[in-house]
Amino acid sequence: MPHGGLPHREGEPRDVPLPSSMRLLCVSTVEPSWTLLALLLDKFGCREPRFRWCDSSLPALSALRDESFDCLILHDADGSLRLTSLLEAVAADGCGEPVLVLAAPGDDHGLAALCGYDCEVLVSNAGWQSPALPHWIARTIERAHVTRENLRLTGADQRRTLRERDESDQLIEQQRRILQDHADAGLLSRTSLSGQGIGIDAELAHLPAEAVGS
Repeated sequence: MPHGGLPHREGEPRDVPLPSSMRLLCVSTVEPSWTLLALLLDKFGCREPRFRWCDSSLPALSALRDESFDCLILHDADGSLRLTSLLEAVAADGCGEPVLVLAAPGDDHGLAALCGYDCEVLVSNAGWQSPALPHWIARTIERAHVTRENLRLTGADQRRTLRERDESDQLIEQQRRILQDHADAGLLSRTSLSGQGIGIDAELAHLPAEAVGS
């Protein structure tokens, strides 16, 4: 329910609570207005945002290697940031931070290029001052959480499947050994009885005829 206790009306944005403290890595060729951004986030519960700003790709990658962030926000204000190259480098480094890209309307080619990357995209002329920014930060973080949870569950399912397969293989091998042991025991028993019969016949053949006849 929105602030003030009024019911949510269709078409209006829902309140999206943010963590009380967040670490945001902001990458843009133009430094954002931290005061305005902090006030914007404060409306949604983030009282202690901590920002780090990088104006190019190399410092951003270095920051990602040294620290962890709740969200990585990219804004290519003048077209010099080369977003796709940066996204490729972030993925290659194995960085797990959720990524949000701020894009201007009308750049259909740029938007199409972003489709191949694991990121959310907020299309707005307002950039860092967009009223939708807190909603998209929350969406980006939540999407990354769901993705990680799905990967965790998938990994758990795969491990359980492998464990059940190993247990099944062990049971089959155990049953095979039992059957083999029984088969070997039966063969040994038949061989022993056969050997005993041959021994008796041989002994009778060596006795005198009178003894055999009697």
